[in-house]
Amino acid sequence: MTQLRYGGKSPTMVVIPQGNFVLGGGRPEQKNLGRVTIDYSLAFSTTEITIAKYRQFLESSLSGVQSKFSEGADKLPIGGLSFDEAEAYVAWLSRESGHHYRLPSSSEWEYAARAGTTTPYS
Repeated sequence: MTQLRYGGKSPTMVVIPQGNFVLGGGRPEQKNLGRVTIDYSLAFSTTEITIAKYRQFLESSLSGVQSKFSEGADKLPIGGLSFDEAEAYVAWLSRESGHHYRLPSSSEWEYAARAGTTTPYS
């Protein structure tokens, strides 16, 4: 974790080593889309980004309406964001921490979610 300029800490990250997997096709009726190789390590947050962390972004950047979040829901994962809102959050996190953050591609996300499994479901 890194201290953020505005206050608080960045998400705790875990490194996912390089590797490969078969994209899609988890169930027999699904078509395998091919083998995907991730030839670099990835870092993913160990938990979902919470409403509290997202609220910190909104307060710091003055870039959104906070009233859409229920009181007492700060420990819940943030949901219902547009791609642009998620991109704005990771750009802010990069500026605040001095480290580069980005959203994973769909292949990177599936690779990480599978956690090395080859079964139909991760």
